[in-house]
Amino acid sequence: MTRKLLPIEAIVGLYQQIAGLPAKHPDRKRLMLDTAAAFNVSLSTIRRAIKNYHRPHFIQRADYNKPRKISAAEMVRYCELIAALKMRSCNRKGKQLSTSRAIWILEDHGVELNGKNVMSPRKCNNTSGAL
Repeated sequence: MTRKLLPIEAIVGLYQQIAGLPAKHPDRKRLMLDTAAAFNVSLSTIRRAIKNYHRPHFIQRADYNKPRKISAAEMVRYCELIAALKMRSCNRKGKQLSTSRAIWILEDHGVELNGKNVMSPRKCNNTSGAL
């Protein structure tokens, strides 16, 4: 079964006409029925087109995929430290340290690198509800 496409101008015009009317106003249904008859489609098609027209579209943030708390270079450095911790912590069975545990070690204890103790800043997860 093929769907009939309505012109976007008709959908916009109808939306603007019914936007000011209350939900149960009889003129809303009359306008929608008139539009359905004009384009030879069902009332359900008109309602679906109106619903999809008003649906908000996905908009990405300006800082999408960029760290907000620290610089990108610092984030790459911490990721490299976590990867190194995971690689260096294999046990006899070949199991590695989990990523969350490596992050915990880096945040709580730090890693000694070239004679200096490197610690990452703690993440701010306040799930208890207290401030």
